[in-house]
Amino acid sequence: MSLSIKQFATNVGNHTTAIREAADAFHKAYTSATPTQQGALRKEWMLGHLEGQGVSNPERMFSLGKGAGAKPEAVKAIDRASSDFRYYVVRPVKAKAKPAAQQRISKVHTAAAMDFLANFEGDSLEAQLKQALIVLRSL
Repeated sequence: MSLSIKQFATNVGNHTTAIREAADAFHKAYTSATPTQQGALRKEWMLGHLEGQGVSNPERMFSLGKGAGAKPEAVKAIDRASSDFRYYVVRPVKAKAKPAAQQRISKVHTAAAMDFLANFEGDSLEAQLKQALIVLRSL
């Protein structure tokens, strides 16, 4: 039997969805765990994933890590396990940055700024600002 690439991709997508849904309990456990417990969950995942990839001695590969002297296939196996851990268990959410609130400058600070700018020559406020920035950047 021969599958088209689309049929194969559909099967991969279906399995990925099913695995992600099955991992909900692990995600909840991870998010409510202490950092030490999270590290233990990650280690268990990594060892199981490496074993599932057919690594003969996952504990040794995991303990050696990806540092200098690591074999390229070991680095790839660890990267795959880490990537899947992030996708299925951690599920990081990008936090949206809040826009900066506009703030009013007090009259005292405005007066101090204008007094500072008065020390610089220029036909306009913009010219004085440029001169002041040159001095400030040189400090």
